[in-house]
Amino acid sequence: MIKTLALLTFTAAAFAMCFQAAYVSLLIWVWLSTMMPQAEAWGSAWLNYSNFIAGILTLSAMFFSSDRKLPPLNLFSFLFFFFIALITLSQIFSLNQTLSFYKFEFGITTLIMAFTIMVMTTSKLKIQALLWVFMLSIGYYGVTRGLYTIATLGGGIVTGPSGTIIDDNNHLAVALAMSAPIGYYLYRSSTDIRARLLAAGISTLSIIAVIGTHSRGGLISLGVMVLGLLLRSKRKALSLIMIVSVIGASLSFMPDKWFQRMGTISSAEKDGSFMGRVEAWEAAYKLALMDPILGVGARLQYYPEYTSLVGMNYGMRATHNAYLEILAGNGFPAFFAFIAMMATSFFWCGKIRKLTKDRRDLFWAWDLAGMMQLSLAVFGIGVMALSLEYWIGFWLLMMVVFNLREIVLREVKPVRIPKPLEAYA
Repeated sequence: MIKTLALLTFTAAAFAMCFQAAYVSLLIWVWLSTMMPQAEAWGSAWLNYSNFIAGILTLSAMFFSSDRKLPPLNLFSFLFFFFIALITLSQIFSLNQTLSFYKFEFGITTLIMAFTIMVMTTSKLKIQALLWVFMLSIGYYGVTRGLYTIATLGGGIVTGPSGTIIDDNNHLAVALAMSAPIGYYLYRSSTDIRARLLAAGISTLSIIAVIGTHSRGGLISLGVMVLGLLLRSKRKALSLIMIVSVIGASLSFMPDKWFQRMGTISSAEKDGSFMGRVEAWEAAYKLALMDPILGVGARLQYYPEYTSLVGMNYGMRATHNAYLEILAGNGFPAFFAFIAMMATSFFWCGKIRKLTKDRRDLFWAWDLAGMMQLSLAVFGIGVMALSLEYWIGFWLLMMVVFNLREIVLREVKPVRIPKPLEAYA
């Protein structure tokens, strides 16, 4: 009850701030959608609808704000709107609109939020504020679950907030691993020692929490993240010592069952859980071939009555692959659009770093682009075994890259110096 009252008070105060600045409503929406604090409090209808209220306020701010600016039409924005159109058509022509509607509703809500980020996050200050809100939101679970892992000496399996997209231990592991590079960027870009300590503490405990999830996919994502940080760091020796110290200290108290579970990574073909996923991937691909253009409908490959159409007979089972989930549910065009958006964001990060490497005033953009690229790589590998394609954290990062590129292009645009009149004589 105390937790509910505290959250009610904080949420009410946050909503009151929306009238001071339109962008605050978007930050509140991101906070409520990423952290989902209402999942850890009970007994309040207000909290149950707080996310919806934040969304309405954000959309109102976007449409009526005097400084709103439509995003430019480029490769990414074209793919983004094309993807929205495709999943909408997939729902209209779904084999079972009732069963596929929940996933479609969740996905389209995430994409609407992503669009508001694209439209409203148009300056360095707004990007910094957005990243801090995101980091604190997902970092709450990094801190609490990291401390839990330490307190139980790794005996308990860490999971996320109940009833959310990251409630599963595997999903939470990838989300935390993907957020760690953002914490590293916030640590480097902050001048206040308290902010630096906060960012470092969240990132450290998040790494421990990833280990505490007992997730094999999370361990692989963590390995990608660590390797990327070492490659991106200028002080590689110091970074290596710090990372090895954190991970080594964590592994020193993990129980034997953790090492036994991680040891099965090298013999996946003998693992029943992994082979079950392979069977689900095969079913998703076969269902996609039934309607290559629009797919069969979101998540219908989870249901035996539809997998039986392609000769696959088993109980209700998740796809465990974000790419194949889109392929089966929305068809090959949506599948390629999804991958193309990820690839565009990834390569744009490299372009941003090339444009800003010799600009001291844009060092923050150079550093952020590197960390965004690493986060996208961690996510891209992690969701090869997870159905996490509509997690807002992933779309938020791509929208940050989209706007970061626009900011950098404006700053590095060459100034045209008019020729003297004699040149025209």
